[in-house]
Amino acid sequence: MDSYQAPNERSTLLRPADMAVSEEAPVDPFTLKHRFSCYDCLKIAFNCIWLFPLRLLFIVLPSAVMGSCLCMLSILCLSYNEEDPQPLTGWRKFVLQKVATKVSRLFMFGFGFHWIPVIGTPAASSEAPIMVVGPHSSMLDIFVIGCRSIPTALSRAENKSVPFFGRIFTQAFNVIYVSRDEMASRQQAATEINRRLNSGLDWPHLLIFPEGTTTNRKALLQFKHGAFSPGLPVQPVVIRYRNRMNTMVWPDHGDSVSSGVPPSDVAIEDMILCKMAQQLGMPYSTGIVEYAKVKKDLSTSFKDIKKLLKTFSIIDRDRNGLVDISDLGWYLGVPSGAGLKMVFDSMAPASDGFLTFHNYVHGLLARCSSPHLQNEEFLHTIFNYLDQDHNGALSEADMFRLPIHIAAARHTTDDFYQITPQIGFGEVLIDTPRGVDNDDLYNCSAEEFKALLSEYKEYVLLFEAYRNIGIIAT
Repeated sequence: MDSYQAPNERSTLLRPADMAVSEEAPVDPFTLKHRFSCYDCLKIAFNCIWLFPLRLLFIVLPSAVMGSCLCMLSILCLSYNEEDPQPLTGWRKFVLQKVATKVSRLFMFGFGFHWIPVIGTPAASSEAPIMVVGPHSSMLDIFVIGCRSIPTALSRAENKSVPFFGRIFTQAFNVIYVSRDEMASRQQAATEINRRLNSGLDWPHLLIFPEGTTTNRKALLQFKHGAFSPGLPVQPVVIRYRNRMNTMVWPDHGDSVSSGVPPSDVAIEDMILCKMAQQLGMPYSTGIVEYAKVKKDLSTSFKDIKKLLKTFSIIDRDRNGLVDISDLGWYLGVPSGAGLKMVFDSMAPASDGFLTFHNYVHGLLARCSSPHLQNEEFLHTIFNYLDQDHNGALSEADMFRLPIHIAAARHTTDDFYQITPQIGFGEVLIDTPRGVDNDDLYNCSAEEFKALLSEYKEYVLLFEAYRNIGIIAT
């Protein structure tokens, strides 16, 4: 007989913060912690006292003021139609493309960029109308590009509401704004891109950062398809910052390493999951699941991944991004034993006793997508086993006494416990999934039970484990 442990008793396993929980842990492209030597700190402190004020007062601020004035001059007395913007022509184009680029170079000089070597010759906008730039690792990227030419750009909708500058830059640069969270906004942006590129007008390059956010240059995020959907030639641009301290890199999260930056399966959706994990009280990097790989291999939606992250935050009682077997047993409402261990190991076969969100998503979805677990015969076998009175519906006793029912089948009377309404299927029924009748929760039909398992996949693995060790007869 298996050795049972009540799932609400905490495991005595240690959880060192720097422990490698998986041999295939994904690269974290969003966080960067600078480590300066004492000599570096002294140089920074000394230069902040005398060099930084000089550059700020005599170079950066004047160039920023001049740039803003040139933008206002280029749109002076110009009627702007937000529904049908037109490219600047004549002297307005000269002011922006010839004079403003020099001001942008002066601005970068004030930031310490004394030389900006350019390798190769970019194609004209008439030949390659879209400029694809990566990796996107700093807010200075746009000014680096601006030292050569002033493109029109795709930007976050939030930037449009910046006081004063939002309106000026919108009109001068003909910025296309997009809200990443709204499907209608993304479709509208795609329509506007296609309209401009096929209008036959003399538009400058359309600048797009296909990663969609800034990174720490440890990996290249999966490109979004928007830059390539028009089917027109693109001008690829790689930006390298040859800065030993890496202070020019401003990733999405952290204190602030091209070609040579390896591609990854991490996408901008991972960044959104990281922010969501932080809001749920877990470490920021918990949310990295390599979403591009999940979407391709496991055919799941981003909405489902966010729902799994909320579930993981419940299982992770310590909110440290690591789950052990006692956490999983507490959430499922089952005692520790062979069945629970099989479920845990199926999701984290090489996790050294801990389950990360990355393990949880890949393991859970990969296992539950197995054909035999989607088999109607398997689901009906589980349903018929739980249906103690064989009336074609699961009663309250069937649903809330599940571990007792299973333990009784193993001829044990003292190594199990009663599920409370706060855990196990008690918690499952609080948030009723689509397809389950709210008014008849305790008279669950076979179809409703199937909908329940499709929403709470952990129990599919649990039932499979109990079947494999002979608790549930097939």
